[in-house]
Amino acid sequence: MKNCWIFIFVLFIASCANETNSTAQTQAPQQAQSPAPVAAKQTPPPSEPKVSTRPVNKREESTATGFSIIPTTTTVKAGSEACIPVKVKDFTDIMTMQYSMNWDADKLSFSKAQGFNLPYLSKQNFGTHLAKSGTLTFLWLNNALKGNTVTNDSAIYEVCFQVTGKAGQTASFSITDKPTVIEAMNANEQLVQLKAGVGTITIE
Repeated sequence: MKNCWIFIFVLFIASCANETNSTAQTQAPQQAQSPAPVAAKQTPPPSEPKVSTRPVNKREESTATGFSIIPTTTTVKAGSEACIPVKVKDFTDIMTMQYSMNWDADKLSFSKAQGFNLPYLSKQNFGTHLAKSGTLTFLWLNNALKGNTVTNDSAIYEVCFQVTGKAGQTASFSITDKPTVIEAMNANEQLVQLKAGVGTITIE
């Protein structure tokens, strides 16, 4: 009888052990199947503003050959007043221009500008603050913003000097970029080439 009770007790212990293992195996898959925590959604950094690649409007240089400004080469008498015509060639549809004029100040002394042959051109277009040192600055604009065409070898103005040099001497009178930069533009707002000339004045 004692052996019988021992046998029943052993069966009870074995049955409890099997239930414990079964419960553990059931819980393990449930824990494995529990969803992983969801990562916080990251907000992408703001995109940089797009920069326009459209070119900025600029004045275009014309394919035209441009025009020439040429002080006349002439002979003058010592002690006299001499007016030197400044002529143009290929002056077509020009709306504005600027440059400087230089001469030998020890032989020629600036007196005045005259004989204007362009719209809105007057003595006010000539800067005389450097005249004693042999320089005039020049800036002209057709205030109506229209182009002007002048016949070849026509004078657009004259520059007059007192001739202070001696007989037998020569003096130069030239269009330059000192100090005013040479620039010209036509009615289409295109930069055109201005060819600067030099005149020679012979004193007798």
